[in-house]
Amino acid sequence: ISHQIKALEQSLGVKLFERAGQRVKLTPHGAELLPAVSTAFDGIAAATQRMTRPASTGALSVSCVPALLLLWMIPRLGSFTSQYPDIRLTLIPSNDAKDVRAPDIDVCVHYGDGSWTDCWMRKWSGL
Repeated sequence: ISHQIKALEQSLGVKLFERAGQRVKLTPHGAELLPAVSTAFDGIAAATQRMTRPASTGALSVSCVPALLLLWMIPRLGSFTSQYPDIRLTLIPSNDAKDVRAPDIDVCVHYGDGSWTDCWMRKWSGL
């Protein structure tokens, strides 16, 4: 970092820091540059944070058979909400097969032979 600071000082033609032994203090030029540099670093930090977490936002409505909801989904809610803090999740306990095509439900975890048309299905278990 010290080499980069010296290169910046040479490029600008001004001293940014006063050095006295182990102590370093901003010069007036350094103090003038500080707000812009701080803003730039804040922007880099924010962009880095956005890149390292999923960019998912919005709402997700899930209908699920009550037993599976209680025993499998609810214990995993904390992990889901930590990973996707910007998703508003609605869980609907239901055994109603009509939920497969309900327009207000995004995902339906249901039991059956999987013969619903116009739906994307995935077999979860062969029980």
